[in-house]
Amino acid sequence: MEGQGNTEGQESVGAQGDTGHRGGHQRDEAMEDIGDTRGTRGHGTRGHRGDVHPAPCPPQGTFLVTQAVARALVAAGTGGSIVHVGSIVAKVGNVGQANYAASKAGVEGLTRSCAKELARFGVRCNAVLPGFIVTPMTQKVPPKVLAKFAGLVPMGRLGDPEEVADVCAFLASGDSGYVTGASVEVTGGLFI
Repeated sequence: MEGQGNTEGQESVGAQGDTGHRGGHQRDEAMEDIGDTRGTRGHGTRGHRGDVHPAPCPPQGTFLVTQAVARALVAAGTGGSIVHVGSIVAKVGNVGQANYAASKAGVEGLTRSCAKELARFGVRCNAVLPGFIVTPMTQKVPPKVLAKFAGLVPMGRLGDPEEVADVCAFLASGDSGYVTGASVEVTGGLFI
């Protein structure tokens, strides 16, 4: 474990792991299913050389980082929290975004599976599902379109990145010590 710090009253801990190293028995046991890149029954995708890769949902990067962090947290024996950031599109879909929706739905499945597998080690895993949030990407969207998006949100506006970060901080903190496997929507009421 490294990178301990304190930001505005919230303690944070960064974990570093090696996705290629298999350490002690307990760590391997905890990651038995997460570490099996073939999936639970040998299903997966085969690369051009015939090697097996994780299925495309959840995204491989999310899977590998989760695997490394989970191994580090289990090895440390201190418990902890893993917070994934997905999207509300995982639950509702969106025209022209089938690949994105499938990917984000995979993040939710990964979250729930990790929550079940890692709870016995005191590791919680949750997901945050932002809706329309003001980001550099939305700065490229015409104001008229942004106004239409805001009109769909019961709170009448797009969310701020800090509002998503606040939910992530809560889920990472001890204040959410009995929350695991949850997907928290940060959408201003979109789709309720």
